[in-house]
Amino acid sequence: MAAEEGKTVSAWLAEAAVEKAHLAALHAAGRAAARELVAEYESTHGALPEQSRQRAREFLEAGLLEHDTWPAAG
Repeated sequence: MAAEEGKTVSAWLAEAAVEKAHLAALHAAGRAAARELVAEYESTHGALPEQSRQRAREFLEAGLLEHDTWPAAG
């Protein structure tokens, strides 16, 4: 892969490490945002049903809640 991109193996590995760190940071931020949203919802409406929590976990784990697919705030 590195040769196909015209890079040294070390440069290619360094880029991969940076990308992995960036994705890990995005994932952590997403988890934090989800916790914040749940806390906000629960402070207004009471406890979120466990079935809803589980469904949200499934979507998050499957990567189905990409932020660029969310509808715009109205």
